Amino acid sequence: MSIKTRILLAFIVVTIALSGGISAAVFHQVRASAKQTYIDNSTGQLELVDYYLTLFFGEKQIIAKFFSDDPVAQNSKGLFPSFKNSKVDSVYDTTSFDGDAAHIIESWKRLESETDSIVGMFIGYTDGALAYSQTTTFGPGFDITDRPWYKGLAGTSASSGIGGAYASITGMPVITITEKVMNNNEFVGVFGLDVNIEQINALLSTLRFGDTGYLVLTEANGTILSDPHSKDNMFKNVSKLADPAWNTLFNSPSGFYVMDVEGQKMMINARNTTLGFKVFSLVAEAEVYEKSNEIMMTILFITFVIIL
Repeated sequence: MSIKTRILLAFIVVTIALSGGISAAVFHQVRASAKQTYIDNSTGQLELVDYYLTLFFGEKQIIAKFFSDDPVAQNSKGLFPSFKNSKVDSVYDTTSFDGDAAHIIESWKRLESETDSIVGMFIGYTDGALAYSQTTTFGPGFDITDRPWYKGLAGTSASSGIGGAYASITGMPVITITEKVMNNNEFVGVFGLDVNIEQINALLSTLRFGDTGYLVLTEANGTILSDPHSKDNMFKNVSKLADPAWNTLFNSPSGFYVMDVEGQKMMINARNTTLGFKVFSLVAEAEVYEKSNEIMMTILFITFVIIL
């Protein structure tokens, strides 16, 4: 082997070694930077969602407290009908009331007309009677004390609560904000207002990281309230989903994770919110690292050109 050939081979070896070392260092740094950028940006989005939920439901809790403390409402037991002993469908007509009962219904209707997110207001009384802001028909034996929002508060020592998502009397998916109605320390019933969660879904649908990113919101019990990526998952519990990754993720603490979700490797940032909801930011790992892969290919191409 001639000296010229040896020098050329040595140059090639050194060039490859240097480019390999540089490529590895740059590749690692770029990937680490891309990962941190996702974590920082998604953390900001999750904090925004937490803040929004706190304000959104906090406002409704203040409203519920205001109406449950209304002296007219506190003394309203006996003013409204009960249908629990009815054997047939019963029409509940808001225009049929007068006096204090009419005052209560009118004040509720006025607020609903001014607030898009509040779609129903009511009191469930301990004897099964109910006051409701809208005209509707109740089926035979309808007992307001069997409703999940009523039982969720009436049987506890708490004075207020945020009920789980369910279909309201009108069939709309809602979350109910509840307050106990007391009259001289006597438990009269539970005041509730139904909150349309579509407003929350609309917000979460606008927040994303890149092209494949999306946010998922669940209740504290694991029921999915918002999942723009898989509409079929709405109002299902994570434990019932086909992909066990969701149950694993839900039962993990707040933090950063990489796992396969529905057949795709995803980066995930999870957060427990102030009010007990859980919110997850997801994005395809391949998208986050796409730029680092492009840089690596560029370095390899330049190395190849130099050798030639």
